[in-house]
Amino acid sequence: MSVLLTSRGRYKILKVIYDYGEVNISRIARETGLNYSYVRKYLNELKSAGIVNERIFGRAKMYSINYTSSKALLVRDLLKVLDEVES
Repeated sequence: MSVLLTSRGRYKILKVIYDYGEVNISRIARETGLNYSYVRKYLNELKSAGIVNERIFGRAKMYSINYTSSKALLVRDLLKVLDEVES
């Protein structure tokens, strides 16, 4: 969980993935305003932590929340709470 809490960039990435359901790295970079290389680095960290899934379609990689992970379920709940607070 510290992976999420130590970076606003990771939070932004997770929010985009949560909002879209499944999304590619280009859309994540565009929606978050983060540099493509940072997005790739953060996605690899989130994937290693078991929070994000990666599916490959040819050259395209699609990312989604890993709802089979207890960490990812906590992240989902945290994102819901933060959405309510921001509204």
